[in-house]
Amino acid sequence: VTRIAAIVEGKHVVGSASEGSAVEVIFDGTPFYAEKGGQVGDTGAGAAPSGRLKINDTFSVDDVIVHRCVVKEGVVAVGDTVELEVDRARRSDVMRHHTATHLLHSALRRTLGGHVVQSGSYVGPDKLRFDFTHHAALDGETLLKVENLVNELVMEDLPVGVEETTYEAARGRGVIALFGEKYGDTVRAVTIGDFSAELCGGTHVARTGQIGLVKITDERAVGSNLRRIEAVAGGRAGEYVREKLESLSKAASELDVAPDDLPAAVRKLKKEKGELEKKIHSHDRARAEREAEIIAAKAENAAGTRLMFHVTKDFDMEQILAIFDTIKSRFESCAVLIGSHAGGKALLFIGFSDDLVERGMDAGSVIRVIAGIAGGGGGGSARMAQAGGKNPARLPEAVERGRAMIMDKLRRDG
Repeated sequence: VTRIAAIVEGKHVVGSASEGSAVEVIFDGTPFYAEKGGQVGDTGAGAAPSGRLKINDTFSVDDVIVHRCVVKEGVVAVGDTVELEVDRARRSDVMRHHTATHLLHSALRRTLGGHVVQSGSYVGPDKLRFDFTHHAALDGETLLKVENLVNELVMEDLPVGVEETTYEAARGRGVIALFGEKYGDTVRAVTIGDFSAELCGGTHVARTGQIGLVKITDERAVGSNLRRIEAVAGGRAGEYVREKLESLSKAASELDVAPDDLPAAVRKLKKEKGELEKKIHSHDRARAEREAEIIAAKAENAAGTRLMFHVTKDFDMEQILAIFDTIKSRFESCAVLIGSHAGGKALLFIGFSDDLVERGMDAGSVIRVIAGIAGGGGGGSARMAQAGGKNPARLPEAVERGRAMIMDKLRRDG
């Protein structure tokens, strides 16, 4: 039980607050933990004689603990006695994740080396996040080694000790201090058996067995020589494992195999996919070669080169490039302009042989003009350019405009 010392609503200090008001409240004393060192603040409730508070967060300003609240019932006023109740289930989840973070830190140092230093963290009821210095990604085998070491320590049910001592005495015993943190003369050392010793002001379980399962869920880079691990513990870890098993079961059901046979089924599917992709590629290549024959048969001769202008359907840009490669292999000097109606969109491609580029032909400049006709835009180099548009009905007009530009350039340059 405590008393309300101050209430702030918006930017104003007030004497009281009524139902529905969002306020920040300072009490004469509080069992609530204020957000600090990566650990989230406590939540809970407060009951006054004529009102009830829901406490959604706790933080500190210049060592003053502030509670972010909503008045759920009645009225609360400065001077009211209030019975505060921390959300114990949530705090327990936070404590599991915090102690697990210390175990993870020490496990990483033992596995990777003493160069590993904590560079930030988040400890909440939902998960833990731990940033640390390291030069490379952790492969699956290393992550499993770290995770197994943490869980072995959990199962050993090691005692978690909390001791107030001097900073110098703690450092003399090898207790880890976090880089960038400011410590006073008196500090709080948290030790886990003989495995971990860190300066920490957060809340922890009494023994590691209370943490339950710890499961690493992610590892990635977040900066130069800076990695991030995320993990879940206790009930959250159980939920995570159940969700993954359900996903595996659903995937196995979709493939009509037993869950244990899923890896083999995936390998089979991957092999079949590769074989099918080869067949599709071979089919596409043959189709592109046939189309190239059709285009080449309509080739015009002008200024010592072969000119080909063609509108087709259902060829994507990769296939159009294959058509150009086939044509280019047949003619030393050629200009190719292709328009394709594919997937409801217009595609345009221009390709020139090297000799035409040397004579001043520029595919990029032509494509930028004709792309607008088809309702789109594009670009490229002097040798090759491509564009997309939203109006395939105007492809013939766009190709004809490109033809006129190319023919005019060839005539002018002789």
